[in-house]
Amino acid sequence: ARLRTDSISEVASRADDYAGFGQRYGDAATARQDLGGVQFAAVAVDTETGIIRVERVLAVQDCGRPMNPRQIESQVHGGVLMGLSYALFEDRIIDRHTGRMVNPDLEQYKIAGPYETPAIDVVLLENYQANSATDAYGIAEPANIATAPAIANAVRNAIGIRLPTLPMTPAAVLAALGGSPSRNLPP
Repeated sequence: ARLRTDSISEVASRADDYAGFGQRYGDAATARQDLGGVQFAAVAVDTETGIIRVERVLAVQDCGRPMNPRQIESQVHGGVLMGLSYALFEDRIIDRHTGRMVNPDLEQYKIAGPYETPAIDVVLLENYQANSATDAYGIAEPANIATAPAIANAVRNAIGIRLPTLPMTPAAVLAALGGSPSRNLPP
């Protein structure tokens, strides 16, 4: 009411990304900053049957500014479960020339069920670098990618032998321990 005008307007502009982009691909671009994170797994390995049980996973993820922490934690949980499935169950058949999965159906694409699901602790790092208007980044793949190596390292620590291939099946564990892969295996 004290202003001597009916309206106020302002025009401003800013760059698409304050720090610039790492690379541009037409309308798409990659950020200069990379995502980061680390994961740890606690496992129990039954040396009689070769069964690996993942008991707990700690996933620490940097996604810039977490806009919706519950949704991000849910994505990390999903990524951990997919990584666990890759580490222990996923016996994919890959065409070496094309890189395509050629399993005959998705029934053979095994994923972790409720009995294989470990306790998952998620820690989100808030990392504000003022590189964009929001400092938000994606979080989809990082939680998935780090899980299998975390489990493999925990298995190595548990049995003293590194399993060089995935999936780390009971047969692979027993073979690494020098036992018969067919003895005492559950159906």
